[in-house]
Amino acid sequence: MKWLKDIKCVAAVLAIEYCHSKQVIAASLSDRTIVFFNTQGQHMKIVRRLRVPSTQKCLTYIERPCKRLLFSAGVDGAIFAWNLDLLFSADRTERQILEQKEK
Repeated sequence: MKWLKDIKCVAAVLAIEYCHSKQVIAASLSDRTIVFFNTQGQHMKIVRRLRVPSTQKCLTYIERPCKRLLFSAGVDGAIFAWNLDLLFSADRTERQILEQKEK
């Protein structure tokens, strides 16, 4: 590994994971959000922000031929699987993604 750049966040970083298919860094923050930083370019801007129901202390990215999933685990014992293809789809809002997740 090598240091590339400091990333500034509005809350404490609890977990971090690189999602190579989307070329983003996912960071779980203490304000109950997961933010995705674009790793292309020098500025590492936030490209997505996902509000989560509880503080997420663990992140793991798994890529399969049909799905790209980011798993997160919270302090309440719940484990979530976030479909990055849906999350990064231009025609979907965060609310629609969460509503589909609940079904």
